[in-house]
Amino acid sequence: MNLSLLILLIEDDPEDAHIIQRILKAEKNASYDIQTVHSLKAAQELLKTKDVDVIITDLNLPDSKGLNTFCELQSLFPKTPIVIVSHLVDEEMALEAVRKGAQDYLLKDLRGLEILPRVLRYAIGRKKYQENLRQHINYLEYYDSLTGLPNRVLFVDRLNQAVTQARGSNHLVSVISIDLDNFKRINDTLGHGAGDDLLKITARRIAKSLPETCTITRISGDGFIILLSVVQHTHEAVETADKIFSSFKDPFYVNDREIVMGVSMGISIYPDDGEDAESLMKNADTAMHRAKQASHNSCQLYSSSMNSKALERLGLENSLRHALQEGRLVVHYQPQTDLKTGRITGAEALVRWNHPELGLIAPMEFIPLAEEIGLVVPINEWVFETAVGQMKTWTQEGFGHLCLSLNISGPQLEEELLIKQLKSLLAKTREDVKKIQLELSEHVLMKRPNMISKTLREFKAMGAKIAIDDFGTGYSSLSHLKRFPLDIIKIDRLFVRQLTRNADDAAIVTAIIAMAHSLNLEVIAEGVETYEQLEILRNYQCDKIQGYFISRPVPADEFMKLLKKSALP
Repeated sequence: MNLSLLILLIEDDPEDAHIIQRILKAEKNASYDIQTVHSLKAAQELLKTKDVDVIITDLNLPDSKGLNTFCELQSLFPKTPIVIVSHLVDEEMALEAVRKGAQDYLLKDLRGLEILPRVLRYAIGRKKYQENLRQHINYLEYYDSLTGLPNRVLFVDRLNQAVTQARGSNHLVSVISIDLDNFKRINDTLGHGAGDDLLKITARRIAKSLPETCTITRISGDGFIILLSVVQHTHEAVETADKIFSSFKDPFYVNDREIVMGVSMGISIYPDDGEDAESLMKNADTAMHRAKQASHNSCQLYSSSMNSKALERLGLENSLRHALQEGRLVVHYQPQTDLKTGRITGAEALVRWNHPELGLIAPMEFIPLAEEIGLVVPINEWVFETAVGQMKTWTQEGFGHLCLSLNISGPQLEEELLIKQLKSLLAKTREDVKKIQLELSEHVLMKRPNMISKTLREFKAMGAKIAIDDFGTGYSSLSHLKRFPLDIIKIDRLFVRQLTRNADDAAIVTAIIAMAHSLNLEVIAEGVETYEQLEILRNYQCDKIQGYFISRPVPADEFMKLLKKSALP
């Protein structure tokens, strides 16, 4: 991608300035208009009159020294990427600069300045991505990305307004909570894509049955909530629920399949069932759950005798505490495939909770709860034991080449027993530690870098591989990954998803792959869902991929079937 950039270079050493200018002007894939000044004050004056794409600065200037130089620039121009170049070899200062928001910290030596053009391309790509992301986040702040309906934030705002208006008049306000009956069965049998299509059709059908003055929101996976801002009598809310029931009488059609769906509904009324948005929503939800328990495809009006949501949460906590002992946790495996050979070379172990009433629950829904109640460490320890045992089975079945990826959390890294546990498991199974790949996120990596670096080096000394997960979404710097004993970078699915539609994301991915390879790191792209994405990543010389195009996370027996027939197109 050809770039045309306006660069502000703040450098008081004429020889260093000349070298940087020469390196940038020699770049074939970009043209740079370089404005050079010799002091912080001169830079501030220039930036008052023109915007630049990137600032390149030394930290030691005639009128400013050290990190104060960067902090002053960042405070005045927070949206402009800043790249630091310095003769000073100071890892602590470099890391602190990156943590405060510097795009990178490069040494003024041949290796450091040679990668400067790549760093600039990455900086611009990341800046554009962040701008697009901010716009997308602004949309998501008020609307559901799947259905386009107002989301919870907008719903609560409108409900608060309705309650305020109702306080000064004699009318009522009603909230109707809706949940699709047996929606999980659709996901399990037809797949999540069909489930999403059904949700979109459902949203349109419910909206069509309601007056335009109503607000309908998708509040959860298969849950909707409706606001009737002006109601004279309770029976009006019941009549609205009847219209929704009527809209579900005709079957739905998804992928040429006929689907008959039922709904459970709960109704709360202001002021009898709550005098604020939170109470009205909570009580409507409680009534809906009571309707679901009593009989599918039914509706209940809230009453004060119903169980509160707090009791449901307490029940979920208690269930999770017993899940380990009762054998309700399971491990699924998602394959990692080599783009050169087309063969599965590894698997990431991912925990699921098989809840007796709620079915299979994904980790994002219960791991935060496990962290809150102190269960994340024993859960992860169980996952380690289960997955390493499974690795032994693969070896016995003739797949001894497979690597196993295990996710480690911040609390786990703080446990001194983690290394001992891994050594014990490998000794028991006689598996090679070189086949173990430990994954941790950017956030965990940068939270306590000194302590984590020491622990990871101990793992590395054992022979395990270390991977950074979801790369590109945090604030770590590629050129500072050498601070940690990393082997693998996993590109976050947010970048991969837009590869075929967004040139900025494509530029970021190519920059990550190029710089990772320059540091002798392997690259795995996450979230690959289409053949087009696979081909682009193969052309970019990405090493491996992981995602639904190959397979969703599956139980061990299904994973074995994948192994026996693995080959990319």
